[in-house]
Amino acid sequence: MKTGKTPAINDASYDLTRALVYSALFSFTYISLISSAYASGTPMGDVLCLIVDWMCGNLGQGLATIGISVIGIGACLGKISWGMALTVGVGCIVMLNATSVVASLGIPVVSC
Repeated sequence: MKTGKTPAINDASYDLTRALVYSALFSFTYISLISSAYASGTPMGDVLCLIVDWMCGNLGQGLATIGISVIGIGACLGKISWGMALTVGVGCIVMLNATSVVASLGIPVVSC
């Protein structure tokens, strides 16, 4: 028994109303989350600065030392090509000296 107050599930106006309500709720939630994220500072910048501190600090230097040692031993034993070993070495040098490389290009370096 169908009454006039309960819309049918296949009714187009009911689906449109439901879609508008859901999109309004989603928009409100999204806007409130974005505004609170920007109000608290730059959280993504803080995360990136933390990663830079890890990579350029003692952790990064220790990992680079272990990596270059392992790659060097692998190259000496013939398991890894010398081109790969040089690529890893140059990559570690660039990673640990990235701020000086950026400064030499004339780009102002922003420190964390």
